[in-house]
Order: sequence, then C-alpha cells, then structure tokens
Amino acid sequence: MDLFAWQTLIFLIPLTGGALLACGSLFGPGDGQADGDAHIDHDVSAEGSSDHDHDGHEGQGSFAKALSVLGIGRAPLMLVLSTAAMTWGVIGFLINLFLAPILPGWLFVMASVPIAFTGMVAITGRLAVRMSKIMPSTETYVLTRRDLIG
Repeated sequence: MDLFAWQTLIFLIPLTGGALLACGSLFGPGDGQADGDAHIDHDVSAEGSSDHDHDGHEGQGSFAKALSVLGIGRAPLMLVLSTAAMTWGVIGFLINLFLAPILPGWLFVMASVPIAFTGMVAITGRLAVRMSKIMPSTETYVLTRRDLIG
C-alpha cells in the first residue's frame, strides 16, 4: 500500500494533525494562565432596570446534541479534537491496511471510512466522559494580593 495515495492520506493527515495538537497542548508556550482582561458594560436606567432583554432558549439544538456525542462541552476542546483526529487516523489506516489486499481497487475505502467514523465517535465520546469525571469543570487560580492590584 502506497503511503502517499489519497486512500491513505485521508487518514494519515488527520493522524499527524491530532498528534501535533496533542504535542502543542503538552509542550506549548505559556504557563496555563490567561492574561486577558474582562470588561463588562452594563447600562442601568434611573429606575434600576437594565436596558436589554434576556432571551432564554430551552433545550439544545440538534447540532449541539451531535457535538455532545463526541464529548464537546464535557472535556477540553483540544483534547476532544486531538483524540478524534488520532482515532480517525489510526482506525482508518489499520482498516485500509487489512482490506487493501482483500478488496479490489478503491472499494476498500468505501468500507474503511464508515468503520473509522464509527470508531472515532465511540472512542472520543467515551474518553470525554471519563475525562470529565477527572478534570474540573471550571479552572481556578490562586491569586496573591499583588495580583489584585491594578
């Protein structure tokens, strides 16, 4: 099997991208703390009521439900993306490797894409559920008195 054929590259490129995302998350620059300032403007009229309306939406849309199957919203986004890309690449590459000698031509790709997608969704979703139990839902940082000045 040729590594630079399109049948292989549709799995190797996401595998490489997922590995780079994981390495960037592990060894990337910074100390893990955001250095941004949050500014909130809230206009209040003389009667004490605010000038804007609050519209609430109940439930989730179908797109949000589809993303929650992958674990987006439960675990950090970079973890979910790197896991999805790497599992897609590994499962698809292995299925291609096994099916290429058996099936003729590009027909093995028609079988490997749905198998890789199903495996990616299952593994990424399960990993996100497990990581949501370990990782906190909010991040807090210890501040000194000097950090509070300014």
